[in-house]
Amino acid sequence: MNQRVNTFLYILMVSLGVFQYLNSGNLMDCFANLGIALVFDPFDKDVPWKNRKSWQKGVLLVHVSVVIVLFFVANLPAICNGISDGWNGR
Repeated sequence: MNQRVNTFLYILMVSLGVFQYLNSGNLMDCFANLGIALVFDPFDKDVPWKNRKSWQKGVLLVHVSVVIVLFFVANLPAICNGISDGWNGR
């Protein structure tokens, strides 16, 4: 896919995720769109990971970290219920 298209789709998905969170407060939709945005690498996809600039690696690592944190925060009630059920032997 064209690099401009990838960059456009990355920005679109990140913007959509932020908009959905700010508009409705739904973390699951925000998490899903931010996760999908990672598919569209905004940088040159032909450059291997170890040859990328440090700031590009930093942007992508921060993005992945935010997605992981949002996953746990959005699913925290279900995680707590699962731990409680396991602890109580249900």
